[in-house]
Amino acid sequence: MSDSAADSRKGSSLPPSAPPSAAQPSYTSATNTASNSSHEERLSRTWKTMGTAAIQMLSKSEKAVASQLQAQQEQQRHQQSPDLASLQAATKENYKQLDECVVTFLKARIEFLRLLNHIEAKIQGKAEEMESLETYIQMEPRIGGIKRKHTDMETQPTTVDATLRIDGADPSTH
Repeated sequence: MSDSAADSRKGSSLPPSAPPSAAQPSYTSATNTASNSSHEERLSRTWKTMGTAAIQMLSKSEKAVASQLQAQQEQQRHQQSPDLASLQAATKENYKQLDECVVTFLKARIEFLRLLNHIEAKIQGKAEEMESLETYIQMEPRIGGIKRKHTDMETQPTTVDATLRIDGADPSTH
């Protein structure tokens, strides 16, 4: 294992035997495999990343607010104590982690919307293709040797037949 990978895990709760990719956020691992999977699979992975990032943001924001309130209470009791400095440092660290979660969420949201737009365009493309195929089929009088009946031709003889029957004439003689 390289020293840079070990250094990047010093502050994390990952064991030293964990692979280097485990220290990275799930967003980057989702984008690494993006070229090997379909847009639908990538969409579900990105959705999970967004949900995870949202939950982490809530957790980190609660920690940041709690540590900030604790630091303010400590500051009101004592003007400059050693505990106050460590609390302020912890608050800054919590806000930094919160910012990282927000960035991860926003990146996942952008990727999610991009994939969603791509899938929507793909579906619309298929719909447009089906419409053009249906239009082509309606324009062609013959398909596979069977003569296609047009709706105008189907209704016209029945109207004439009905009129002749009412008049008492035989439709075959007319």
